Amino acid sequence: FDRGRRRILRIVRDLGHTVVGWDEEGLVWISPDVYRRRRVHPDTVRLVDTIFAWGDEHAAALAPTTGSAGVAVMASGNPRADLLRPALRALYTEREAALREEFGPFILINSNFGWLNYALGRGGPSPREDDLPERARRSGHPEAFLRFRLQIFRAFVDVLPKLAARHPDRNIVIRPHPSEDPSAWEQAAQGLPNVSVRYTDELVPWLLAADAMVHNGCTTAVEAALLGRVPVMYAPLDGGEFESPQPRAISVLVRTEEELLHRVGEPASAAEAAATRGRVAGMVANADGVFAAEIIAGEIASRADDLSPGRPILGQFRARLRSLEKSFSRFARTSPSNPDYIARKFPPTPASSIADRLGSLASLLERPAPRVRELSDRIYLIESPGT
Repeated sequence: FDRGRRRILRIVRDLGHTVVGWDEEGLVWISPDVYRRRRVHPDTVRLVDTIFAWGDEHAAALAPTTGSAGVAVMASGNPRADLLRPALRALYTEREAALREEFGPFILINSNFGWLNYALGRGGPSPREDDLPERARRSGHPEAFLRFRLQIFRAFVDVLPKLAARHPDRNIVIRPHPSEDPSAWEQAAQGLPNVSVRYTDELVPWLLAADAMVHNGCTTAVEAALLGRVPVMYAPLDGGEFESPQPRAISVLVRTEEELLHRVGEPASAAEAAATRGRVAGMVANADGVFAAEIIAGEIASRADDLSPGRPILGQFRARLRSLEKSFSRFARTSPSNPDYIARKFPPTPASSIADRLGSLASLLERPAPRVRELSDRIYLIESPGT
């Protein structure tokens, strides 16, 4: 709901649609104030009818902006959390087994240095000090925060050779965030035979297959906790106001290199696992019982007759103008419309693959499988079997 989404939501409203939504990144933030400043612009929020929050913490962070805009907020949970429930983990069994076969016992390092090691930055083998002012301007993050993150990034790079040497019998897999430039990590892994960089495939099988998961303030730590794992947060510097509280709360915190080298070789204790389960339950609503997806779908269905006539001629004009602009900007390497960047974040997927996945999901839920039809590139229509 940031400033950049305002234009597309105006087009959608002009075309007569009712808008509901959630913030995929609304689970983890530095502070409510920074979250609202970066991701909840007042003019954009007014174009949304209902927001589905991850839980009560997220709903409270939204409240100062959504309340004045008259936007309803429902602490519904999120379908991304639904997919981590025990009843659906069989979706990942085959891929989890394949990863164990490929890597054996391995340590997973999930990186989340998106705005620092940005895939659409100026290029180069690693983040640079002189990039920080511009990246602060574009991201909305304070420059001091990005400087702190740069120190953390370098600490992770520095510890890699030591981690590889201490655990020569285990593979170490670095999984960059989809917005990151993987070349910085590939350079860091050079000369380390048991370290590799992988930025393809979905996350969940990696979390299930890894012996240990290491991060610093990453949303994937909360997902690991929802899977019953206890992540390790390597925090060699005390970030104070720049440290996201949610990933830290559900992780085992290690401050020194020696602590990290030792900890990744030790399983979590029963007390640590219990503490992680309790803390994550307070962050994500409807983590058990009725699926968040059902709550959200029910709310959407209740609005099926609320469509307005909109201003279709104006909407179509604005949509075509935006499409024309994107068709030109896609040739710029630093543009979010760049096809290579889009393909890494949203790989082209055949409709048959989606149908197979939904068929497996439906089987686990003992429901009829929906039909899938590709409408255009990466846009699909999913229909119930009785439609």
